[in-house]
Amino acid sequence: MIVKDARASLPAAIRSVHPWADEIVVVDTGSTDGSAETAAAMGAKVHRFSWTGSFAEARNYAITLASGEWVWFIDADEELVWDMPVREFKSLLVREADNTGLLSLLCRHLDGRNGQTVLVNHVERLFRKGCYTYTGAVHERLRVISGPRRASGKLFYGCRLLHYGCTRSEMERKSRRNIPLLLQELQRKPDDGLVCSHLANAYYHTGEPTLASFYAARALRRIPHRHYYARAHAYYYLMMALLDAHEQGLALDAARLAANEIPDYPDSYAVQFEILWALEDWEEALKAYRRWAQKSGRGLQVPEYMGRFAPVFEQKKRAAEERLYPGVMHL
Repeated sequence: MIVKDARASLPAAIRSVHPWADEIVVVDTGSTDGSAETAAAMGAKVHRFSWTGSFAEARNYAITLASGEWVWFIDADEELVWDMPVREFKSLLVREADNTGLLSLLCRHLDGRNGQTVLVNHVERLFRKGCYTYTGAVHERLRVISGPRRASGKLFYGCRLLHYGCTRSEMERKSRRNIPLLLQELQRKPDDGLVCSHLANAYYHTGEPTLASFYAARALRRIPHRHYYARAHAYYYLMMALLDAHEQGLALDAARLAANEIPDYPDSYAVQFEILWALEDWEEALKAYRRWAQKSGRGLQVPEYMGRFAPVFEQKKRAAEERLYPGVMHL
């Protein structure tokens, strides 16, 4: 775990991993709020790391400090929730982990103010030491250094993560912190589509839709089509940035492109439904709603941001049915 000024959330994160961890390593990158002391008091092995402007470098340093065969990263504003008895963890880990030594977890990102789900996706956090290293200054990702390659880790169903750092103000704060780091990284890697996608994310959360849509479109030109998970993220920020820029037609075009390319991506149908409903195209809106309802809630193969609006969508769906079939719904 790498931390900086996270004393408020850190105890819950550490408590959530205590039952199964052989050791807990905390790398502090410059806290002034007592985070390091709090972690040490809870039994963690605490080390200091001078911040270099790269989250990957901090994580890679933490990996060198771990003594076990497996490494599992958790952030200070996350908690691990078990869906199975902890005693079964190690035997299941051996069965589930194929020779790539990489597992993904389902992660539910929550608005810390009200507990509302903002995003459901999967994250690669559990891997065999010596097989992977982190790369990227921000939104760092794993790179194979030993063993076979694969597009993503096998999904591990034994537990899941809850991430509480998704309030609007916190997302804006992190985005303003990340933008200079990402721009520097893009100068070094001008063809890196993931860096462009992360910039689209950051500019969207700082209220700059023109820049967000620019970098999202640039990401889609650079991320290979086989990496549909990453492309779904880029499509989301393209659609939402265009909506924020009041470009409904372009947003609808982007949503249809996303649906054609990634048929199981629910957010593309949700955006189509919202736009078509606003345009009072009731028949097409209901078609989009039905497609969204079929795809929503899976949360495994593609990220999903808009599932949290299900109650609103249901109300709008009923209103569209009433407009399209007046009187019929009351028979």
